[in-house]
Amino acid sequence: MKTRNVEERVKFKFYMPWIALLLLILSWSCPSAATAELSDLDKPDDHVAISGSCDDCHVDPENDEYSFFHGMATAGKCNACHNETVAQGKPSDHIRVSGSCDDCHTPDGFENVTMDHDAVTAACTSCHNGKNAQGKPTAHVRTLDTCGDCHSPGRWVPVSMDHTAVTATCFTCHNGKTAPGKPETHIISVNTCDSCHTVNGWFPAEMDHSTVTSDCASCHNDTTAPGKPSNHIASPTACESCHATNGWVPAAMNHSTVTGSCGVCHNGTTAPGKPASHIASPTTCESCHITNGWVPASMNHSNITGSCATCHNGTTSPGKPSSHIASPTTCESCHTPNGWVPAVMDHGSITASCATCHNGATAPGKPSSHVPAPTTCDSCHTTNGWIPASMDHGGITSACASCHNGTTAPGKPSSHIASPTTCESCHTTNGWVPASMDHSGITSACVTCHNGTTAPGKPSSHITSPTTCESCHTTNGWV
Repeated sequence: MKTRNVEERVKFKFYMPWIALLLLILSWSCPSAATAELSDLDKPDDHVAISGSCDDCHVDPENDEYSFFHGMATAGKCNACHNETVAQGKPSDHIRVSGSCDDCHTPDGFENVTMDHDAVTAACTSCHNGKNAQGKPTAHVRTLDTCGDCHSPGRWVPVSMDHTAVTATCFTCHNGKTAPGKPETHIISVNTCDSCHTVNGWFPAEMDHSTVTSDCASCHNDTTAPGKPSNHIASPTACESCHATNGWVPAAMNHSTVTGSCGVCHNGTTAPGKPASHIASPTTCESCHITNGWVPASMNHSNITGSCATCHNGTTSPGKPSSHIASPTTCESCHTPNGWVPAVMDHGSITASCATCHNGATAPGKPSSHVPAPTTCDSCHTTNGWIPASMDHGGITSACASCHNGTTAPGKPSSHIASPTTCESCHTTNGWVPASMDHSGITSACVTCHNGTTAPGKPSSHITSPTTCESCHTTNGWV
């Protein structure tokens, strides 16, 4: 570099007058000697370290004119001149570096710089501030990191990206232009990247299923993500029929489409099996339970091998209620596996009175059509049934015909003696016979009854006579 700048001249003002005088003397006395003396003249101690001769730079020593060529300067010795005394030194706003001038600058000038960032000791932004050197562009990812957190001294790219200090959304860069965006094979989702991915990398990802818009099998197909395993319950339903987006378990099991028997899963391993406290029964689950749940169960009692009280003990299942008929018998003595009612009532072991149950509430009571009587049920009826009944007429307060009307009880038969009188006129509550016959109301001939069949007829000892009974006898008696 050639320059006339006073600040870059080698200042020989102190030496030049003396040299000029010496040369003048020599030129007078011995011109050839003066030339020899000049070429062999020793450089001063503070002369710039160069490899050339004096006249390579000093073209007019008398007028202190020189043209400095930096190519002759010794490498690494720039600061011998550029020390703010001989020539301009490193300015106060120079980048802080540990290297020498020629690590970056060339002999052609300060401006043409081959920047060696390895020796920089200051922060990148001390230069890369948009003034001294290119700063962070407006399109740069928003981040709190310094340049050196991602970039190397060699160049801006490639970058070792530190995502931890990024303050913008992932899509600011991962938009398919600045950095790779969501690929075509990505799961269909309206989530942002950071909903599932972390700043450490794409994988592993904590999958947020809540916004997945397609069916589970679009990913859970054993290629993109694990699919239905070989030990899964046999079912044609889709994942989302039972599973939620929070995870595989717990699952709201949809049993309606299960094609295998319950015991395939409910075996105590895959799913809870028949517990130890279960009713003793050889039947399968589905014999009693439905796919909606264990309870309520449509109990199939036909295969029960234990007594009813094994379950119907008030704990496992409802037991004998407090309102039950007082009875020491077991459930199965009266009830069948089909249900509590109807019950084949075993009255043989009943210890309470009939009206305890037959009160019109627990069991049918005395009907309105019943014979008026103050007696209790068991006065006439037995535990075998309402009929036949051993009728106790002793407590009857109404007329016989109120029952003996041919409907409720047998009435006057067609073969009965023609008479307008009531039953009780002749009969007693002890029975139809014997009867205290009141003949006063008889309207038919005596022989109608006194024919030897219905009542005694004319005895063999009777006087021979063709006349009728009533010709001689009265209704008060034969004699």
